[in-house]
Amino acid sequence: MRIHRMSTSLPSTQRWLTIRTQFAIDSLIVFGSVWVASVIRFQDLWPDGIMRYWSAIAAASLVLPAMIYIFGLYSLQGNPLRKRERVSLLCVAFFTCVIVLLAVGSLNFSSRLGRGVLALQMPIGLGLLITHHSFLVRRGLEVRRRMALVISDPRDELSLKILHGVKPPQTEVVGYFSPKPLAGKLADLHIGTCTEIVKNMERLQIDALICAESHLRHPDMSATLRRVCFSGHQVSRLTDVIEEAYGAVPLSLVNVEWLVHASALPRRGYVRKLKRLADVLFSLFFGLLLFPALLVGIALVRLTSKGPIFYSQVRSGRHGRTIRVNKLRTMRVDAEANGAQWAAGRKAPRLTPVGGLLRTFRIDEIPQLWNVLMGDMSFIGPRPERPEFVAQLAREIPFYEERLLVQPGLTGWAQVCYPYGASVEDTRRKLEYDLYYMKHMSMMLDFFILLDTVRTVLHGGACRHGAEALRQIEQLSLVQAPTPIDLGLPQTA
Repeated sequence: MRIHRMSTSLPSTQRWLTIRTQFAIDSLIVFGSVWVASVIRFQDLWPDGIMRYWSAIAAASLVLPAMIYIFGLYSLQGNPLRKRERVSLLCVAFFTCVIVLLAVGSLNFSSRLGRGVLALQMPIGLGLLITHHSFLVRRGLEVRRRMALVISDPRDELSLKILHGVKPPQTEVVGYFSPKPLAGKLADLHIGTCTEIVKNMERLQIDALICAESHLRHPDMSATLRRVCFSGHQVSRLTDVIEEAYGAVPLSLVNVEWLVHASALPRRGYVRKLKRLADVLFSLFFGLLLFPALLVGIALVRLTSKGPIFYSQVRSGRHGRTIRVNKLRTMRVDAEANGAQWAAGRKAPRLTPVGGLLRTFRIDEIPQLWNVLMGDMSFIGPRPERPEFVAQLAREIPFYEERLLVQPGLTGWAQVCYPYGASVEDTRRKLEYDLYYMKHMSMMLDFFILLDTVRTVLHGGACRHGAEALRQIEQLSLVQAPTPIDLGLPQTA
């Protein structure tokens, strides 16, 4: 018998809750392996010395899962890695964790792990880590969310075509419920009428039902959907499925209702208070940490090109308020002699000899930590754009000005998921990631974006994660307005 879980959280939020759970398990592996090693070494269920290790264990418990996340081993993209590659990355992360254990012990001798405990901890911890991630790979390859759709108009038929066209990872479209089969090849996917939804979902072991907002307003259909929910299944929208799969919201699926719903979700306390506190702490910490890199960048700019070291530019902040941001100069002094131009990529001719290098590793952005400290920017958020471009892009891209409702950021979800943009098309894609962030912004998401930023810098730039699927969804969405049809349900008196 199949047991269905009733989820009260949004599907896209579930993605991060799953990653957080795996992150916590890997952290516990560090503590658990040290504890087991201490028990074996001292023949005591709670050795007296275990509490002396707490500072070293705490540091190592954060470093191990953070490195695993940076290596991409919690994501679906990590599954195709060969077993040897995956184990090698896990070993690198684990032995870095051991180095942290030793390093903290060297700084604080009272927290130093003995050689006997460490010799036992290493095989135990590494064995548990590899076992855990072997289970994750097996589960990631096997688990598929079985979905069905409710089709009542051409727009719903479009949803079916989109899911069949892009084939989101870890999803399986079982079929659709409609008064009658659709024409062509889609007829084979017809699994029942709208009066048979609850019965056939149980029979076919379907996990989630995808429906449109209009179905929720239909009195008889909404009653059926409530029965589906109370039967332990999930009722989702197409946008929820795409968000879960790609971490972005296709502009072609966004409407005013979605925007209002999304704007009510972020935790206001976090945005107003905790986020600002985190910005101050992060800007001070990373300012000290990256100061040597900034000095290297200053020297490279001075030695390779004539002109000022820093470049100041007006950008649009929250609610369109103009702010002035500072960067290391990466372009020639005469780069904008003919007026404002799109941001240059890493190989643009306007760049200085070291401009591409500074941009690749984000060294040119370090001076903006001052903007974060002063409150003009946040550490995480949509990148601030130039006012002249904002006006142009707002005319060409729907809902572009929505990103001005939150504080702009030094780094952000769009920056770690999509490379430098140099066209309106690239800006559209980045906005889809920005809208996702604005809907789901939280301390947990900001923490993972920081780790993704580290990975982006180490890789020398972001990849176009899911961009082709988003582009395909946009192409499929260019259809005429839907004409509702009869759902085939008994009418309410």
